This record gives sequence, C-alpha cells and structure tokens, in this order.
Amino acid sequence: LSSWSCSEMLMSEMRPGSSMLLLLLLLVSSCHGQPGVKLAFTSPQDGSRVWIDEEHPLKISIDVSGAKFPQDGSIALFVNGHDTGQRLSKPPFEVAMTELDDRNYRIDARFFDKKDRPTEHVASVTFMARRYLELMEHEEYHVSAEGPRGDGFDGMAGLESWEMEASGTRFSSVASDMKELKFDVLWKEDSEDLRLLKSRWASRLTYEEMKKGDEVLSAYSDFHGQVMRDKSLWKTNNFLIYRTMDRGLGNQLESLVSAFAMALLTNRVFLVDSTTIHHLFRPPPGLLWHYSMVADQLSHDYIYDNSKLLDLRWQNPLEFPNLLCKDISEVYKKRFLFVFSDQYFLPAILHNSLYRSTLQSWFGEDLFGVLLRHLMRPKEILVNKAVSFYRQNLEGHPSVGIQLRTATMEGHDLTELVRGMDAFAWKDWINSFWKCAFLSSPKRAGTAYFIASDSVKAKSLADATLGNQSFWYKQVITRSTISGHATALIDLLILSMCDDLVTTTMSTFGYVPAGLTNKPPLVVSYQSTCLREITSQPCFHKWGYLMEAECYDKTEMISPEVRVCGLYSPPNILPDAVM
Repeated sequence: LSSWSCSEMLMSEMRPGSSMLLLLLLLVSSCHGQPGVKLAFTSPQDGSRVWIDEEHPLKISIDVSGAKFPQDGSIALFVNGHDTGQRLSKPPFEVAMTELDDRNYRIDARFFDKKDRPTEHVASVTFMARRYLELMEHEEYHVSAEGPRGDGFDGMAGLESWEMEASGTRFSSVASDMKELKFDVLWKEDSEDLRLLKSRWASRLTYEEMKKGDEVLSAYSDFHGQVMRDKSLWKTNNFLIYRTMDRGLGNQLESLVSAFAMALLTNRVFLVDSTTIHHLFRPPPGLLWHYSMVADQLSHDYIYDNSKLLDLRWQNPLEFPNLLCKDISEVYKKRFLFVFSDQYFLPAILHNSLYRSTLQSWFGEDLFGVLLRHLMRPKEILVNKAVSFYRQNLEGHPSVGIQLRTATMEGHDLTELVRGMDAFAWKDWINSFWKCAFLSSPKRAGTAYFIASDSVKAKSLADATLGNQSFWYKQVITRSTISGHATALIDLLILSMCDDLVTTTMSTFGYVPAGLTNKPPLVVSYQSTCLREITSQPCFHKWGYLMEAECYDKTEMISPEVRVCGLYSPPNILPDAVM
C-alpha cells in the first residue's frame, strides 16, 4: 500500500479508536478532455455491509486506464461530499482504510486534469461500515452488580424498589386432573388482574400447550433455589449472568429469554443484572435471579478471576457461530459467564445439533412463548394499569392491537428510512396499518382498535380513519427513564390482551405480544403491504452471521425463526436482515 492512508483523508469523518470494514466499487465514465479515461475501484464490491479492524485494514485498489500519470492529471476522492484534499497521481492506486464510524458512507471519485481542475466525470458508491467489536477484557467491564435507579418513576409506587422473591403460580402450573381450562380458578395465588392477563395469553392455547415445559421448569426452579440459598454451593456450580443494553423493551425481553434457555441447557444458575428488568418485573416463581445476591457476598477479585464475557450484541458477529456449532459448556468454562446481548440469539442454539432435540422435547414448537410466559411477571402496579385500561375500553368488544413503530430513535438504520419518505408516502404507510387492521376486524360498531406507537403525528391520522374507535394509553414513550420503559410495558401488555395484532415489520417490540399469546400477527412492511406472519416466534435478525460458520447447512437449518425478517432497501440504507 502507498504511504498515504485513509486516516489522513477522512479526518472529519472519523472517531478516534473506531475501526470498520469498507467495501466499495466505483465505475467512472470516460473524462471530458480525456475520452479514453476509465476508472474502477477493483476491490471490493459495491453496496455491501462489511467489517474491519485495525489488524485487517481494507485494501482499496483503483484501476485506471486511458491516461498517463502524473502528466494527464490525478484522481480525487470525496467522502460524504467533502473533498479530502488528497490526489492520487501515480500507480499503484491503492489506499488502506481502517478507521470509520458506524454509519452509511458515500464515496465520490472524480478525475482532475493536469491543472488540478475537476472534470464533469464522477461516479459514486454507497456502503455501510461496521466496526468489529473485540471481546472485552476483564478490566473493561464491571463484575460488581448494578444498583436500583432513583430517577423517573413518575408516581408509580412500587417501581423504585426491587422485589427479591416472588410468590404466585407458574404459568404452566395446570392441574393434571382438569377436564377443561377454567381461567377463573387457575393461578389461584395470583391477583384477579394477573389471572385475567394470563387468561388472555392462554386464550389460544390448548391444555397440552399450557402444560408444556412444566416439569423442566419446575425441576430447574428447585435446583436454582437450592444453590442460591446455600452459599457453600456457589463455588461448585456455574452461573450465567444476563446483562441488558440500553435498548428497547422488545430487545431486552428477547435476549432475556435466549440467555435463560442457555442457562437451562448448560446447567447454570441464571441471574439477571439489569436495572430495567428489576424495576419493572418480579422474579419468576422459584427463581432468586438477582445477581446482586451473589455479587454482594463474593469478593470482586474472585468473580473477576473466574469470569468470561460473552458479547452477543448486534454489532459483534464473532461469537454467534459458537452457539450454532460448538458445545457451549466446553467453549465457555468459566464459573461466571456474563452474557451481554440485545438480540434474540436462541435460534442459533436451536439449530445446534447438540441441543435441538432437547429444546424441542422440552418446549415444543412454541419455544419463545413457553419461556417468555414463564419469565414475564410484571409488577402489580403495571398489571393493574394495563388490565384497568383493557376492562374500560376493550373488554367485550372485538379488539385489534396495532403496534406502529416509526423508528424515531437517533442512530437507528430505520431513522433515515422514515425521514426519507415524502409526506404522501409517509401518510400512505401509516394508513396501511388501519387498512391492515380492517382485514382482521372490519370497521363496524363495537370494534375497538388499540394503538401503541412512538409517533404523536400518527394519532391525527388514526383519528381521521378510526374516530372514537381508536384508543391510546399514552402518546409519548421514552427510554430515558424507568417510567418511560414502564409505559412501554403497559402498552405491550394491552397489546397482548387484544384479539388480534397488527405489528411493524422487524420491530422486536411487536414480537413480544405475539409470542405471549401464540398469535401470528398481521405485519405491515415498509412498502405498505400487509401479510399474516407464518409464526408467533420472533425472527432471528442476525442469521447472516452464521452463514460462514463451519457447520452451517442451508438445506437443513430451516425453521420459522430464520425466515426473511422483513427486508427493506431504501436509498443509502442496507438491511439489518441479511437473508
């Protein structure tokens, strides 16, 4: 490579310490004044999402024909509209790029004449750069436990503290001698509101589906409680500590389920270290799942010396193949395995030949639903608010829950998609949700449409079409406070009590109410189409990370979780779903 590097040319575009892989292919037509000049970036392909780190920089090679250099001119490169000031004037035309932010890029190549004047001939390429995240070293993450947050409870009594033990009945605890499901006598230790909520989740389930997983979950609860109550067993048993990211509630619940399943399969004691989860949820019956109970009793150095961080965030493809191909207990042997994730990574384990038959025999086809219903026990105040709203506005009516995600969070790939829509296209897309809801339950007297959305603007459009048949719990939802997450959870619970669902393609939030109720939802795509989903199981957005794994088999590794997740391809945006 030449001594000139992209780190010099991209000063305004880079962030110190970042590292990304870049792919690009540029074709330029012949230059005015030099009719035979042709340029092409020969390495690598246009339109790709790729990865780079400092040890493996991308070699970008430019092939030039039809001109002599330096006498005829030079090649100038522009990054996102900014002239880098660099001129390539002699072969080999090669540069190395190692440092770019997580974002979309546009590179323009322009032929400059021998007087350093730009010609009219320019070609462009767009690509998405992604950083490789090296697995964190011990000194870069805390092994101490998080403490309760003290902000943003918005008057919701009971959210400010953590409940360390839970009473009540497991969802799957159905008497073996019952001839039919009588929801008013099930879960007798639960409150009336919680029984109603569970009965709505169970309305589509058979007796056998209600019982699925009961023996396994009961045995695991006994094992879990025995270890957690006897400190002498802590140094002879292994633990899996699930840690959330600051992501939406859908992402957190999906990764929670995935981590719990991993703990079951590898016989680890499952613990949770998450302010959001602990403020919003009670522990499931039988599970003493607060990591602080262990972290407060064992020395920091002991945990530090016996721990491993498993980084399964969406930016990091490095560890996902191990879940598909390896014996997880052999790969990760440390006593404390910290799982840091925002993804539904359970399908990778489901397709591992060592675990597939076990998971299917334990939980059947509704893997996500069985585990989610077991783990998800919202605090009483949140259940009461959701059930009260349901009784007041939806109970006794045909009801459709509409989850409308407009991707307003800064930095998300979909942000540019929504911003890129003109006013007509945006309005047409929003109105597609109401049309889709009519496929489930036509607009007629008595039908109720509950709307959960991150867009205030959508309300006026809903009112124009649905009038007084549309219902909203709260219009503005934020992730910055616990009460913001609590409002999102209330929305989610109300959605789960509706007769049918209309959700936004690829939204993890929409996957959760569908999973709780085993209802395949209607889904609205970003092309304004409405289709019935083939399953209530969440889609695995990162299946593409597994396609290069040594054990990957495209003919055998087929299941609803690895379906096309809702591919979209607006200008300058590349899809999260690789399939």
